[in-house]
Amino acid sequence: MRILLYLFFFVTIICSNIACDNSVSDEEEECVPEFPDENVTYNNYVANVVSNNCTSCHRTGGEGPGDFTSYDGLVPYASHSSFEFRVLSDNADMPQDNPPLPKSTRDSLSIWINNCLPE
Repeated sequence: MRILLYLFFFVTIICSNIACDNSVSDEEEECVPEFPDENVTYNNYVANVVSNNCTSCHRTGGEGPGDFTSYDGLVPYASHSSFEFRVLSDNADMPQDNPPLPKSTRDSLSIWINNCLPE
């Protein structure tokens, strides 16, 4: 009987540790801004750039995926690596059928992303 009690105690401890480990891995990592002195936000800069260059296609019913007409619609795409390649890189292919955005604009968008996408 004592062995069963020890076994139960041991299994309980192991299972509780596994549950704790899983809950930690499910949490999102806290983002730390890389350029805290740069005040590039969605409202003061990004919305205008996206409105002028992206929302003709990236809107509800548009040809492109996603609806970039709002912060909540843009963020899931902006935080994805394909956004960096297709919009921010020197070989960017967006905006479609146009040259890449100016380097200074791409740099500002990169700062916004690296500063945790502030609204």
